[in-house]
Amino acid sequence: MRPRDLQVTISRFGKPRLLGHYVEVSQSHSYDWSAVAVSGLSLVGIDIEHWRPLANCRQLARHIMTDHEARIFEKIPQELCERKFLELWTKKEAVLKCAGLGLHQGPRGFHTGWDSRPCNLAACNTT
Repeated sequence: MRPRDLQVTISRFGKPRLLGHYVEVSQSHSYDWSAVAVSGLSLVGIDIEHWRPLANCRQLARHIMTDHEARIFEKIPQELCERKFLELWTKKEAVLKCAGLGLHQGPRGFHTGWDSRPCNLAACNTT
């Protein structure tokens, strides 16, 4: 098929879909960075964030982290706060994109942690 004949639609939660094909697509951008993940075999989700200082990093953490993640995060040295926050944020957003929910479900609803195994979507509260 010629590329110009491909039709892309967007789900009600913002996930791109390729009409007429079982191809999963996820996209992300941050500043001048862009990333796209494509799979013909399984669900896919991707997120990128350009590192930047976050003045209210610990306050933001309370909005995205489970209680367990927040307890671990509170012990992280201040100089690593932004990096660790953005690591966890991108992991959680990629999982939500993979589930096709985007940010229509809050990221506090499931645990990913920094050193955890990948989140099992069936175990996530995605209703």
